[in-house]
Amino acid sequence: MSSLFRNTYQHPAVINLAGEEVPILFKAMRRKTLKVQVLETGEIEVRLPLNCPKNYLQSFLEQHTPWLIERRQQVMGLLRQKQSQFMYLGASYEIVVAGTKGIWLSDDKIYLPERYRGKELEALDNWQKQQAREYFQELIDHWWPGFEHGAQINKPVLRVKKMKTRWGSLSQKGYINLNRLLMQYSPELIEMVVVHELCHSHYFDHSANFHRLMAKHLPNYRQLEKALNKASRDVYSF
Repeated sequence: MSSLFRNTYQHPAVINLAGEEVPILFKAMRRKTLKVQVLETGEIEVRLPLNCPKNYLQSFLEQHTPWLIERRQQVMGLLRQKQSQFMYLGASYEIVVAGTKGIWLSDDKIYLPERYRGKELEALDNWQKQQAREYFQELIDHWWPGFEHGAQINKPVLRVKKMKTRWGSLSQKGYINLNRLLMQYSPELIEMVVVHELCHSHYFDHSANFHRLMAKHLPNYRQLEKALNKASRDVYSF
């Protein structure tokens, strides 16, 4: 098994997948089972119990090697696609570096100035954040009058974040946090998340009253939730 990986528990460690040495990260924590996943960067992460025996870890990784190879191929393919395509409001745009003064969309392409060559993803990341702030604020301004009466907070203050596990949240202090990666998805899905969070201005839970309020504002919200869950599996998000 020693050919499978080396430098166990050390950083950087490396695992051999189909002849390629891939970085592998170990995170020891208070848990009972081992969990392995392929990160969006193509690296492998293993979460393992404290004091996990090395021979058990080796056996676990060996058993999961076929899955790791297949999953990593999928991730790397999506990563290559990410580097050439940009998702914005549910549409895919080819990334083109040209002699433009700013970032702009035209048909199925998004154009970037020459100064961003080699830094396209970083530039688009910053551009997306700016667009998200303007887009989300417009939705909040549009929907808030329908929630203002009876709300437990004043009009919420927008915070645009890059979150791993949530599309949005609303605090009792009056902050509405929205994941800027929502900008990858279609307008109706973004709108559904905004309405969901504004419903929390009346009910800070997911009670029957909350769902009745959601249905009042968006009768098809259940279908939209399912669509967002499906889209988030299909679109490669960072």
